[in-house]
Amino acid sequence: MSAVKEARIERHVTITKVLFVLILLLGIGLQLAGAIQKSYWGDEAYTAIVTQGKPENMEEYNQVRHPLYYYMMSYWGRLFGFDELGLRSSSIIFALLTLMLTYLLSRDLSNDKAALISIFILGLSPLFVQHAHDARYYALMSCLAVLVALSVNRYINTGKFWYLTLYSFAGALMLYMAFTCIVFIVGCNIWWLGVRIRERKLVLTDLVYWGFANILILLIFIVFFNNFKFNFFNFRFH
Repeated sequence: MSAVKEARIERHVTITKVLFVLILLLGIGLQLAGAIQKSYWGDEAYTAIVTQGKPENMEEYNQVRHPLYYYMMSYWGRLFGFDELGLRSSSIIFALLTLMLTYLLSRDLSNDKAALISIFILGLSPLFVQHAHDARYYALMSCLAVLVALSVNRYINTGKFWYLTLYSFAGALMLYMAFTCIVFIVGCNIWWLGVRIRERKLVLTDLVYWGFANILILLIFIVFFNNFKFNFFNFRFH
């Protein structure tokens, strides 16, 4: 490889890294600005009320639909406070992780340029700017969804069981966030099956491994489901 070509590659990598960091800083800056300027709205106030109680007494709020998030925020609030910035700080972190994971997924599916464009659009999208920092489960859900998609794509491309395991555990966490996430899991299964059929790589062993990964999602969910006294199947969100 010539010195000129090496210099071009090095320059491209440097520019990509700089743009990546700048976009992340811009996105997080917007999230911090929104978190500081806005007071709680109705659903965020509900989060603050529920999470300030003792975690073991949280089942008294039998209308709670997202036990994992409320349990997590109960301990988070004790560390960082139950004020706007205290509770919203967790969502800001998950929003940052969502941008980073989106970059990785977009780069895997296309290239660095497409990945930068993807996180730029996401980071500046009105819905993301307005709600990603909310003291709600939105940012965490987005982060888990992108993580599941990234795991599926990398398992398809590499066949490494690490990604299959990550898919199972992230998928189970999504179900604890909201049982309706089963729709997303089904979509990922259709994606995996479609790619395997298109590439004519659908073999019995691969099908067994993939099936076991999905069974593991349900097993993890069912085992810990009994520890939560919440009605998952009433889809009245709060």
